[in-house]
Amino acid sequence: MHGSGLQEKVYLPALIMWGLVYLGLGYISLLLDDPQSRVAMVWFAAGGAISACLSLPRRIWPLLFVMLFVVRSGLDAMMRHSPVTSMVLSLISLSGDFTVAWCAQHFSRGRDDFRKISAWIISTLLISAVAAAAGSGWLSRYHAIPFFDTATLWWAANVSGTLVATTVLTGLTWEPVRPGARPVIITFSGVVLVVMSAAFVFSLPPADEASAGLVYGLACVPVLLTVMVPLLAGSFAGTLAFLALSITVISLSWLKAGPFFIHGLFRGEPLLLAQCYLSGTAVLMIFIRLQQRLFSARNVMKNEGCEAAYRLNEATGELSWDLPPGAALNAIVSHLPDRDALLGCVHPRTRLLLLSRWKAIASGERVSASLVFRGTLPDGSRFSVSERHLFRLHTDAGTVIAGEWTPVHGPLPFSRAEDC
Repeated sequence: MHGSGLQEKVYLPALIMWGLVYLGLGYISLLLDDPQSRVAMVWFAAGGAISACLSLPRRIWPLLFVMLFVVRSGLDAMMRHSPVTSMVLSLISLSGDFTVAWCAQHFSRGRDDFRKISAWIISTLLISAVAAAAGSGWLSRYHAIPFFDTATLWWAANVSGTLVATTVLTGLTWEPVRPGARPVIITFSGVVLVVMSAAFVFSLPPADEASAGLVYGLACVPVLLTVMVPLLAGSFAGTLAFLALSITVISLSWLKAGPFFIHGLFRGEPLLLAQCYLSGTAVLMIFIRLQQRLFSARNVMKNEGCEAAYRLNEATGELSWDLPPGAALNAIVSHLPDRDALLGCVHPRTRLLLLSRWKAIASGERVSASLVFRGTLPDGSRFSVSERHLFRLHTDAGTVIAGEWTPVHGPLPFSRAEDC
Protein backbone atom coordinates (compact mmCIF):
# COMPACT_ATOMS: atom_id res chain seq x y z
CA MET A 1 0.00 0.00 0.00
CA HIS A 2 2.84 2.33 0.85
CA GLY A 3 4.49 1.84 -2.58
CA SER A 4 1.18 2.19 -4.46
CA GLY A 5 0.26 5.46 -2.75
CA LEU A 6 3.74 6.83 -3.33
CA GLN A 7 3.56 6.01 -7.05
CA GLU A 8 0.22 7.81 -7.42
CA LYS A 9 1.63 10.94 -5.82
CA VAL A 10 4.75 10.90 -8.00
CA TYR A 11 3.29 10.11 -11.42
CA LEU A 12 0.18 12.32 -11.47
CA PRO A 13 2.22 15.56 -11.51
CA ALA A 14 4.54 13.94 -14.06
CA LEU A 15 1.59 13.14 -16.35
CA ILE A 16 0.34 16.72 -16.14
CA MET A 17 3.83 18.08 -16.83
CA TRP A 18 4.33 15.87 -19.89
CA GLY A 19 0.88 16.79 -21.19
CA LEU A 20 1.78 20.47 -21.03
CA VAL A 21 5.17 19.82 -22.64
CA TYR A 22 3.49 17.89 -25.46
CA LEU A 23 0.93 20.67 -25.94
CA GLY A 24 3.64 23.33 -26.16
CA LEU A 25 5.81 21.36 -28.57
CA GLY A 26 2.80 20.47 -30.72
CA TYR A 27 1.69 24.09 -30.92
CA ILE A 28 5.17 25.26 -31.93
CA SER A 29 5.42 22.49 -34.53
CA LEU A 30 2.03 23.31 -36.08
CA LEU A 31 3.14 26.91 -36.50
CA LEU A 32 5.96 25.56 -38.70
CA ASP A 33 3.54 23.86 -41.08
CA ASP A 34 3.39 23.32 -44.82
CA PRO A 35 -0.01 24.66 -45.99
CA GLN A 36 -0.03 22.53 -49.13
CA SER A 37 0.75 19.13 -47.56
CA ARG A 38 -0.95 19.82 -44.19
CA VAL A 39 2.10 18.29 -42.45
CA ALA A 40 4.33 20.16 -40.02
CA MET A 41 7.82 20.85 -41.31
CA VAL A 42 9.22 19.52 -38.02
CA TRP A 43 7.27 17.60 -35.36
CA PHE A 44 8.91 18.23 -31.97
CA ALA A 45 5.94 16.68 -30.15
CA ALA A 46 7.18 13.23 -31.20
CA GLY A 47 10.25 13.74 -29.04
CA GLY A 48 8.02 14.91 -26.19
CA ALA A 49 5.89 11.75 -26.36
CA ILE A 50 8.91 9.44 -26.50
CA SER A 51 10.64 11.24 -23.62
CA ALA A 52 7.46 10.93 -21.55
CA CYS A 53 7.29 7.18 -22.23
CA LEU A 54 10.94 6.66 -21.32
CA SER A 55 10.48 8.62 -18.09
CA LEU A 56 7.36 6.78 -16.89
CA PRO A 57 6.76 3.07 -16.14
CA ARG A 58 4.83 1.10 -18.73
CA ARG A 59 1.79 0.65 -16.52
CA ILE A 60 1.26 4.43 -16.85
CA TRP A 61 1.49 4.35 -20.66
CA PRO A 62 -2.23 3.70 -21.39
CA LEU A 63 -3.24 6.75 -19.37
CA LEU A 64 -0.44 8.76 -20.97
CA PHE A 65 -1.58 7.68 -24.45
CA VAL A 66 -5.17 8.77 -23.82
CA MET A 67 -4.06 12.13 -22.46
CA LEU A 68 -1.69 12.86 -25.35
CA PHE A 69 -4.29 11.65 -27.88
CA VAL A 70 -6.83 14.15 -26.56
CA VAL A 71 -4.23 16.93 -26.59
CA ARG A 72 -3.01 16.13 -30.11
CA SER A 73 -6.49 15.67 -31.60
CA GLY A 74 -7.83 18.89 -30.08
CA LEU A 75 -4.80 20.93 -31.10
CA ASP A 76 -4.81 19.54 -34.63
CA ALA A 77 -8.55 20.12 -35.05
CA MET A 78 -8.34 23.72 -33.84
CA MET A 79 -5.42 24.66 -36.08
CA ARG A 80 -5.72 22.58 -39.20
CA HIS A 81 -7.76 19.42 -39.84
CA SER A 82 -11.30 18.14 -39.51
CA PRO A 83 -12.07 16.22 -36.27
CA VAL A 84 -11.97 12.83 -38.03
CA THR A 85 -8.67 13.49 -39.79
CA SER A 86 -7.20 14.91 -36.58
CA MET A 87 -8.08 11.76 -34.62
CA VAL A 88 -6.76 9.45 -37.34
CA LEU A 89 -3.46 11.31 -37.66
CA SER A 90 -3.14 11.52 -33.87
CA LEU A 91 -3.66 7.78 -33.57
CA ILE A 92 -1.03 7.07 -36.23
CA SER A 93 1.50 9.55 -34.83
CA LEU A 94 1.20 8.54 -31.18
CA SER A 95 1.16 4.84 -31.98
CA GLY A 96 4.47 5.33 -33.75
CA ASP A 97 5.92 7.34 -30.86
CA PHE A 98 4.93 4.76 -28.25
CA THR A 99 6.27 1.95 -30.45
CA VAL A 100 9.63 3.73 -30.71
CA ALA A 101 9.77 4.03 -26.92
CA TRP A 102 8.83 0.36 -26.51
CA CYS A 103 11.49 -0.76 -29.00
CA ALA A 104 14.13 1.41 -27.34
CA GLN A 105 13.46 -0.38 -24.05
CA HIS A 106 12.73 -3.88 -25.35
CA PHE A 107 15.79 -4.20 -27.58
CA SER A 108 18.21 -2.75 -25.02
CA ARG A 109 17.69 -5.23 -22.22
CA GLY A 110 21.43 -5.60 -21.80
CA ARG A 111 21.31 -2.21 -20.03
CA ASP A 112 24.18 -0.95 -22.13
CA ASP A 113 23.81 2.75 -22.97
CA PHE A 114 25.22 2.33 -26.47
CA ARG A 115 22.67 -0.37 -27.16
CA LYS A 116 19.85 1.82 -25.86
CA ILE A 117 20.87 4.74 -28.06
CA SER A 118 21.27 2.51 -31.12
CA ALA A 119 17.85 0.91 -30.56
CA TRP A 120 16.28 4.32 -30.15
CA ILE A 121 17.80 5.78 -33.33
CA ILE A 122 17.12 2.73 -35.51
CA SER A 123 13.54 2.34 -34.31
CA THR A 124 12.96 6.07 -34.88
CA LEU A 125 14.12 5.80 -38.49
CA LEU A 126 12.09 2.68 -39.30
CA ILE A 127 8.87 3.34 -37.40
CA SER A 128 8.73 6.95 -38.59
CA ALA A 129 8.72 5.59 -42.15
CA VAL A 130 5.77 3.29 -41.38
CA ALA A 131 3.85 6.10 -39.68
CA ALA A 132 4.64 8.45 -42.58
CA ALA A 133 3.28 5.95 -45.08
CA ALA A 134 0.09 5.40 -43.07
CA GLY A 135 -0.57 9.09 -42.43
CA SER A 136 0.25 10.16 -45.97
CA GLY A 137 -1.97 7.38 -47.32
CA TRP A 138 -4.94 8.76 -45.40
CA LEU A 139 -4.23 12.36 -46.46
CA SER A 140 -3.70 11.47 -50.13
CA ARG A 141 -6.94 9.48 -50.25
CA TYR A 142 -9.26 11.98 -48.58
CA HIS A 143 -7.56 15.32 -49.29
CA ALA A 144 -5.96 14.82 -52.73
CA ILE A 145 -2.43 15.43 -51.43
CA PRO A 146 0.58 13.86 -53.22
CA PHE A 147 1.59 10.71 -51.34
CA PHE A 148 5.37 10.58 -51.87
CA ASP A 149 6.10 14.25 -51.09
CA THR A 150 3.89 14.15 -47.99
CA ALA A 151 5.42 10.89 -46.74
CA THR A 152 8.94 12.26 -47.20
CA LEU A 153 8.08 15.43 -45.32
CA TRP A 154 6.32 13.48 -42.52
CA TRP A 155 9.29 11.14 -42.09
CA ALA A 156 11.86 13.94 -42.01
CA ALA A 157 9.76 16.03 -39.61
CA ASN A 158 9.22 13.09 -37.24
CA VAL A 159 12.84 11.93 -37.24
CA SER A 160 14.33 15.39 -36.75
CA GLY A 161 11.73 16.32 -34.15
CA THR A 162 12.39 13.10 -32.25
CA LEU A 163 16.17 13.44 -32.26
CA VAL A 164 16.22 17.11 -31.30
CA ALA A 165 13.40 17.19 -28.74
CA THR A 166 14.31 13.89 -27.06
CA THR A 167 17.94 15.00 -26.71
CA VAL A 168 16.84 18.23 -25.04
CA LEU A 169 14.12 16.79 -22.79
CA THR A 170 16.10 13.79 -21.54
CA GLY A 171 19.07 16.05 -20.89
CA LEU A 172 16.97 18.48 -18.86
CA THR A 173 15.12 15.81 -16.85
CA TRP A 174 17.69 13.03 -16.42
CA GLU A 175 21.10 14.66 -16.22
CA PRO A 176 22.40 16.06 -12.89
CA VAL A 177 23.46 19.67 -12.51
CA ARG A 178 27.08 20.14 -11.50
CA PRO A 179 27.24 22.23 -8.33
CA GLY A 180 29.52 25.22 -7.86
CA ALA A 181 30.08 28.62 -9.41
CA ARG A 182 32.50 27.49 -12.12
CA PRO A 183 30.03 25.24 -14.02
CA VAL A 184 27.40 28.01 -13.83
CA ILE A 185 29.80 30.56 -15.32
CA ILE A 186 30.88 28.14 -18.06
CA THR A 187 27.27 27.26 -18.85
CA PHE A 188 26.16 30.88 -19.12
CA SER A 189 29.19 31.88 -21.18
CA GLY A 190 28.82 28.86 -23.44
CA VAL A 191 25.13 29.46 -24.10
CA VAL A 192 25.78 33.13 -24.91
CA LEU A 193 28.60 32.24 -27.32
CA VAL A 194 26.48 29.57 -29.01
CA VAL A 195 23.59 31.99 -29.53
CA MET A 196 25.84 34.79 -30.79
CA SER A 197 27.74 32.56 -33.22
CA ALA A 198 24.59 30.86 -34.52
CA ALA A 199 22.78 34.19 -34.90
CA PHE A 200 25.72 35.58 -36.87
CA VAL A 201 26.04 32.58 -39.18
CA PHE A 202 22.32 32.19 -39.81
CA SER A 203 21.86 35.89 -40.45
CA LEU A 204 24.27 35.80 -43.37
CA PRO A 205 22.85 35.94 -46.90
CA PRO A 206 22.91 32.73 -48.96
CA ALA A 207 26.42 31.85 -50.05
CA ASP A 208 27.55 32.15 -53.65
CA GLU A 209 30.19 29.97 -55.25
CA ALA A 210 33.05 32.21 -54.10
CA SER A 211 32.06 32.33 -50.43
CA ALA A 212 30.45 28.89 -49.97
CA GLY A 213 33.49 27.37 -48.29
CA LEU A 214 33.78 30.20 -45.78
CA VAL A 215 30.07 30.29 -44.92
CA TYR A 216 29.74 26.54 -44.42
CA GLY A 217 32.94 26.50 -42.43
CA LEU A 218 31.48 29.18 -40.15
CA ALA A 219 28.35 27.03 -39.75
CA CYS A 220 30.53 24.49 -37.91
CA VAL A 221 31.54 27.03 -35.25
CA PRO A 222 28.22 26.96 -33.30
CA VAL A 223 28.35 23.15 -33.30
CA LEU A 224 31.91 23.13 -31.95
CA LEU A 225 30.96 25.57 -29.21
CA THR A 226 27.90 23.50 -28.31
CA VAL A 227 30.02 20.36 -28.06
CA MET A 228 32.56 22.05 -25.79
CA VAL A 229 29.98 23.05 -23.17
CA PRO A 230 29.16 19.51 -21.90
CA LEU A 231 32.85 18.64 -21.88
CA LEU A 232 33.57 21.58 -19.57
CA ALA A 233 30.37 21.85 -17.49
CA GLY A 234 28.50 18.56 -17.77
CA SER A 235 25.62 17.10 -19.78
CA PHE A 236 22.94 19.36 -18.31
CA ALA A 237 24.87 22.44 -19.38
CA GLY A 238 25.38 20.88 -22.81
CA THR A 239 21.64 20.38 -23.11
CA LEU A 240 21.03 24.07 -22.44
CA ALA A 241 23.58 25.01 -25.09
CA PHE A 242 21.99 22.66 -27.63
CA LEU A 243 18.53 24.04 -26.80
CA ALA A 244 19.80 27.57 -27.42
CA LEU A 245 21.35 26.47 -30.72
CA SER A 246 18.12 24.78 -31.84
CA ILE A 247 15.94 27.79 -31.05
CA THR A 248 18.28 30.15 -32.87
CA VAL A 249 18.69 28.00 -35.98
CA ILE A 250 15.00 27.18 -36.36
CA SER A 251 13.86 30.75 -35.76
CA LEU A 252 16.22 32.26 -38.31
CA SER A 253 15.71 29.48 -40.83
CA TRP A 254 11.94 29.95 -40.62
CA LEU A 255 12.55 33.62 -41.47
CA LYS A 256 14.35 32.39 -44.60
CA ALA A 257 17.78 33.49 -43.45
CA GLY A 258 21.02 31.56 -43.23
CA PRO A 259 23.42 29.51 -45.31
CA PHE A 260 20.91 26.77 -46.22
CA PHE A 261 18.73 29.01 -48.39
CA ILE A 262 20.57 28.22 -51.57
CA HIS A 263 19.31 29.36 -54.95
CA GLY A 264 17.74 26.48 -56.86
CA LEU A 265 16.37 24.52 -53.90
CA PHE A 266 12.67 23.69 -53.82
CA ARG A 267 10.30 25.08 -51.18
CA GLY A 268 10.87 23.43 -47.80
CA GLU A 269 14.28 22.00 -48.65
CA PRO A 270 16.31 24.75 -46.85
CA LEU A 271 14.41 24.08 -43.62
CA LEU A 272 15.02 20.36 -44.15
CA LEU A 273 18.76 21.07 -44.34
CA ALA A 274 18.52 23.02 -41.08
CA GLN A 275 16.78 20.01 -39.50
CA CYS A 276 19.59 17.74 -40.69
CA TYR A 277 22.09 20.20 -39.20
CA LEU A 278 20.38 20.02 -35.81
CA SER A 279 19.73 16.27 -35.98
CA GLY A 280 23.40 15.56 -36.61
CA THR A 281 24.34 17.80 -33.70
CA ALA A 282 21.78 16.01 -31.50
CA VAL A 283 23.29 12.61 -32.27
CA LEU A 284 26.75 14.01 -31.51
CA MET A 285 25.52 15.38 -28.16
CA ILE A 286 23.95 12.02 -27.30
CA PHE A 287 27.21 10.16 -27.83
CA ILE A 288 29.13 12.75 -25.81
CA ARG A 289 26.61 12.12 -23.02
CA LEU A 290 27.26 8.39 -23.41
CA GLN A 291 31.01 8.86 -23.01
CA GLN A 292 30.49 10.97 -19.92
CA ARG A 293 28.31 8.26 -18.39
CA LEU A 294 30.98 5.66 -19.10
CA PHE A 295 33.51 7.89 -17.36
CA SER A 296 31.14 8.26 -14.40
CA ALA A 297 30.69 4.51 -14.25
CA ARG A 298 34.45 4.08 -13.96
CA ASN A 299 34.40 6.52 -11.04
CA VAL A 300 31.74 4.39 -9.40
CA MET A 301 33.87 1.27 -9.68
CA LYS A 302 37.13 2.81 -8.41
CA ASN A 303 36.52 1.33 -4.99
CA GLU A 304 36.54 -2.42 -5.67
CA GLY A 305 35.61 -3.47 -2.14
CA CYS A 306 32.34 -3.16 -0.24
CA GLU A 307 32.27 -0.18 2.14
CA ALA A 308 29.08 -1.19 3.97
CA ALA A 309 26.78 -4.22 4.04
CA TYR A 310 23.19 -3.91 5.18
CA ARG A 311 20.32 -6.21 6.07
CA LEU A 312 16.73 -5.02 5.72
CA ASN A 313 14.01 -6.89 7.61
CA GLU A 314 11.13 -6.81 5.15
CA ALA A 315 8.45 -7.13 7.85
CA THR A 316 9.69 -4.57 10.39
CA GLY A 317 11.71 -2.28 8.11
CA GLU A 318 14.69 -2.39 10.46
CA LEU A 319 18.11 -1.79 8.87
CA SER A 320 21.24 -3.44 10.28
CA TRP A 321 24.64 -2.24 9.11
CA ASP A 322 28.03 -3.94 9.02
CA LEU A 323 30.94 -1.55 8.45
CA PRO A 324 34.68 -1.73 9.10
CA PRO A 325 36.07 0.72 11.69
CA GLY A 326 36.73 4.16 10.25
CA ALA A 327 34.64 3.58 7.14
CA ALA A 328 33.54 6.73 5.31
CA LEU A 329 29.89 5.70 5.49
CA ASN A 330 29.84 5.35 9.31
CA ALA A 331 28.59 8.91 9.81
CA ILE A 332 25.89 8.39 7.16
CA VAL A 333 24.38 5.05 8.18
CA SER A 334 24.12 6.17 11.80
CA HIS A 335 21.19 8.32 10.61
CA LEU A 336 19.50 5.39 8.84
CA PRO A 337 18.15 2.93 11.43
CA ASP A 338 15.20 1.77 9.33
CA ARG A 339 13.63 1.75 5.90
CA ASP A 340 11.50 4.86 6.45
CA ALA A 341 14.54 6.90 7.48
CA LEU A 342 16.36 5.90 4.29
CA LEU A 343 13.38 6.56 2.01
CA GLY A 344 12.92 9.95 3.62
CA CYS A 345 16.43 11.00 2.61
CA VAL A 346 16.11 10.42 -1.15
CA HIS A 347 14.21 11.84 -4.11
CA PRO A 348 10.69 10.41 -4.70
CA ARG A 349 11.82 8.71 -7.90
CA THR A 350 14.74 7.11 -6.08
CA ARG A 351 12.28 5.84 -3.46
CA LEU A 352 10.36 4.05 -6.19
CA LEU A 353 13.56 2.57 -7.57
CA LEU A 354 14.64 1.27 -4.16
CA LEU A 355 11.17 -0.12 -3.36
CA SER A 356 10.92 -1.86 -6.73
CA ARG A 357 14.36 -3.44 -6.32
CA TRP A 358 13.59 -4.68 -2.80
CA LYS A 359 10.21 -6.00 -3.91
CA ALA A 360 11.82 -7.91 -6.79
CA ILE A 361 14.43 -9.47 -4.49
CA ALA A 362 11.81 -10.41 -1.87
CA SER A 363 9.74 -12.18 -4.55
CA GLY A 364 12.74 -14.24 -5.68
CA GLU A 365 13.69 -12.26 -8.79
CA ARG A 366 17.26 -11.37 -9.65
CA VAL A 367 18.43 -7.74 -9.70
CA SER A 368 21.91 -7.64 -11.19
CA ALA A 369 22.18 -3.92 -11.99
CA SER A 370 23.66 -1.51 -9.49
CA LEU A 371 21.81 1.64 -8.51
CA VAL A 372 23.68 4.91 -8.03
CA PHE A 373 21.78 7.59 -6.14
CA ARG A 374 22.08 10.65 -3.92
CA GLY A 375 20.53 11.39 -0.55
CA THR A 376 20.29 14.23 1.95
CA LEU A 377 20.49 13.55 5.69
CA PRO A 378 18.38 15.43 8.27
CA ASP A 379 21.37 17.62 9.12
CA GLY A 380 21.60 18.75 5.49
CA SER A 381 24.71 16.77 4.53
CA ARG A 382 24.56 14.89 1.23
CA PHE A 383 25.83 11.45 0.28
CA SER A 384 26.26 9.51 -2.95
CA VAL A 385 26.36 5.72 -2.98
CA SER A 386 26.13 2.72 -5.26
CA GLU A 387 23.87 -0.12 -4.13
CA ARG A 388 24.64 -3.56 -5.55
CA HIS A 389 24.85 -7.31 -4.88
CA LEU A 390 21.30 -7.66 -3.57
CA PHE A 391 20.10 -11.08 -2.38
CA ARG A 392 17.44 -12.61 -0.13
CA LEU A 393 17.85 -14.45 3.16
CA HIS A 394 15.30 -16.51 5.09
CA THR A 395 15.74 -16.17 8.87
CA ASP A 396 13.70 -16.87 11.99
CA ALA A 397 12.75 -13.18 12.00
CA GLY A 398 11.37 -13.44 8.45
CA THR A 399 12.64 -12.48 5.01
CA VAL A 400 15.76 -10.31 5.04
CA ILE A 401 17.10 -8.39 2.03
CA ALA A 402 20.88 -7.97 2.04
CA GLY A 403 22.97 -5.65 -0.08
CA GLU A 404 26.12 -3.57 -0.26
CA TRP A 405 26.81 0.14 -0.40
CA THR A 406 29.91 1.75 -1.88
CA PRO A 407 30.57 5.51 -1.71
CA VAL A 408 30.65 7.25 -5.08
CA HIS A 409 32.89 10.14 -6.04
CA GLY A 410 32.50 12.23 -9.16
CA PRO A 411 29.45 12.98 -11.36
CA LEU A 412 26.59 10.50 -11.16
CA PRO A 413 24.70 8.93 -14.05
CA PHE A 414 20.96 9.31 -13.65
CA SER A 415 19.19 5.99 -13.15
CA ARG A 416 15.71 5.43 -14.55
CA ALA A 417 12.94 3.04 -13.60
CA GLU A 418 13.45 0.69 -16.52
CA ASP A 419 17.13 0.23 -15.65
CA CYS A 420 16.35 -1.73 -12.50
